[in-house]
Amino acid sequence: IDGNPYRANEFDSVAWSGSRFVAMAQGMSAFLVSDDGLNWTSTSSDVMPGYGTKKVIWDGSRFVAITGNTVFALANGTDWTQIATIKNGGSSLSLQSIAWDGSRYLVAGVGSANGSPSGGIIGTSANGVTWTFLSADPSTYYTHIMGDAVSAMALRGDGMIERWDGSTWVLENSGLTGELGGLTKNGTASVAFSRAGMVSTSATAGIWQTGDRRVSQPPRSITSGNGVLVAGGEEAILRPTDGRNWTRETPVGLRGPFVDPVWTGSRFLILGESCI
Repeated sequence: IDGNPYRANEFDSVAWSGSRFVAMAQGMSAFLVSDDGLNWTSTSSDVMPGYGTKKVIWDGSRFVAITGNTVFALANGTDWTQIATIKNGGSSLSLQSIAWDGSRYLVAGVGSANGSPSGGIIGTSANGVTWTFLSADPSTYYTHIMGDAVSAMALRGDGMIERWDGSTWVLENSGLTGELGGLTKNGTASVAFSRAGMVSTSATAGIWQTGDRRVSQPPRSITSGNGVLVAGGEEAILRPTDGRNWTRETPVGLRGPFVDPVWTGSRFLILGESCI
């Protein structure tokens, strides 16, 4: 495990295009790019704000990022363009997650009206500019969304999961309690975890199994690659040893929290506190 330090409050997100990484951080209007994951270049942005949480993805042709209720696109590798400010009636939106399922963008978060939360928000868009809202549950909020050509799932703040079945959102009981923090696919199975450190898996729509799979510390994000799960924790990188127990790895000289691991097809890359 190698890493380089950078001046940033905390890294938020990183995406891989197949030939380039783009990393986003809180407290920076600039972003970082790398072709090998070891040597990084900081590039300034005239339109990206220097505050707020930022999430970035690769949609197959360009990098797309969200912060607050704004969507940005990076088509040429050097300049971000603001492509949309998402609104849902009179609600002010705080987007927490973005995904691309092969034909549309999915965003999830929470709305607010007059300074008070107004419920969870899920939105979809084919072009990133025009958005349709599919859900607005006033009793909860959404922390993460994931989608592919088969299905989409959104994690809620109350421990429940909503799965898109092609025509509507179906509520599923994950078996977890409290806020859900991350979701990934591992082969044909879906894996979700709670902020309390419990992990739940589902190989069949609507059926989740928790067992006693307890992570030693609350993970912040999770991904899979080559049949292996990797999660970022507050102080260490986490990997399952047998599907039930997780082991901690603390890189020498690097500090957590570790977030947003990505699989490149041959290796994992994860963000740490002011380091990659």
